[in-house]
Amino acid sequence: MKRNRSMPGRRRQAGQSMVEYFVVASFAILVLIQGGNSSPVQQVVQAIKQAYAGFTYALSFATNLNLL
Repeated sequence: MKRNRSMPGRRRQAGQSMVEYFVVASFAILVLIQGGNSSPVQQVVQAIKQAYAGFTYALSFATNLNLL
């Protein structure tokens, strides 16, 4: 039975691509987090806070309404 000798090379390539993916993903996360108040992550958090504040404000009026 003949063995496929190309398998170890494929495993190394798969390991290398995993390392490359990790490096690129780490860099992308660092770019998104850094930037103080103007970072994209901070802007999303601020938008969620504002939306929740508006939701709770509207909800406070909804309890005082009586439906026919």
